Amino acid sequence: IFHNIAKGLDFKFYHYGLPQDINTNGIDNSFNAGNSVGVEYPAVYAVVSNWQTATSKPSATVDVVLLFCIPQFYENDSTSSTKSILERTEQLRTLQNNFMRNLQKIGLKKGLNFPIDSPFSLQPNEGNYTTEVFTNAYNNRLIVLDTRFSMQVLLDCENVSMFRNPQPIKET
Repeated sequence: IFHNIAKGLDFKFYHYGLPQDINTNGIDNSFNAGNSVGVEYPAVYAVVSNWQTATSKPSATVDVVLLFCIPQFYENDSTSSTKSILERTEQLRTLQNNFMRNLQKIGLKKGLNFPIDSPFSLQPNEGNYTTEVFTNAYNNRLIVLDTRFSMQVLLDCENVSMFRNPQPIKET
């Protein structure tokens, strides 16, 4: 879902995981097949953690961190940016807002033209997220909007093969 939203907006790169994990767990996205040009910006990284699951419910609450990134001082072609840090931050903030609005629509089942059935939900009064802004971040001197929120993921155990034909656990 995150990848498809990023593809529909003006992002040039998406990665599931932290920026420092790219070289260790590969790049699996449709923005840059085979990592031929490296990371282009604006980019978004998704990290999902802290699953809170109750056995009595077919859902889990997860914490999500989205890192929206853009270089402070340069463009993708290595030319210097003529925009100020504030202008670059606002450019990234606009992308962040569009991303979060699209996510909220899908989570509320209002994204009717979305290509897959949504496996998560957001309550109508939710959709709030917090953002911390970091400048000169990482080795690439990025502006990063560290965006955090929680969402409910619907667990569909019937579609997982190990639950269709459960096998007894063998003790060793």
